[in-house]
Amino acid sequence: MRFGKRELFICRDFYKRMYRSNPVVECNAGIQPGHLEILLFRKWLVVMSKAH
Repeated sequence: MRFGKRELFICRDFYKRMYRSNPVVECNAGIQPGHLEILLFRKWLVVMSKAH
């Protein structure tokens, strides 16, 4: 989905984290510049990125 200059991508997260994550919301910088990854309830991954 696109919101102005941002794109929003939502999917299930199957990545096995080697650290203890916050049970409600965990925020990290994405792999590429301009990306923000938000992990919700340790199951849902929301990625916000700049639209091209």
